[in-house]
Amino acid sequence: MEFAPALDLDAEIRALFNRHQKGDKGFGAALGGDAPREAEEILNMAGFLCESAASPWQLGPRDVPLQRELIGGIAAAAGELGGDRDVVETWCSQRMTFIEQSQSTAWIGHWDILAVPAEDAP
Repeated sequence: MEFAPALDLDAEIRALFNRHQKGDKGFGAALGGDAPREAEEILNMAGFLCESAASPWQLGPRDVPLQRELIGGIAAAAGELGGDRDVVETWCSQRMTFIEQSQSTAWIGHWDILAVPAEDAP
């Protein structure tokens, strides 16, 4: 995940969020950012032919409600991992200010996977 304008606290919050994504969600450790690779591997082992590609989401000034929710969710996740409360609140406040001033763009990593049964492949 990347943001513009960048903040000095982005890397710290991103690390906390990424760690949160791999936490136990009630049935063991989650895959977090490794999920697309693991999904493709499982699909291949099940006889599917897969194509995958990065398809990052870009949120800009037209996406104010979604950006607000995104930043709030990232801050909540960072706080759940014991991130310094003042750091998390400062980051969240600064990001929200950029959003409200229509100065914020966010790029969120995302992957698309197309899986086709091998017998149907060209």
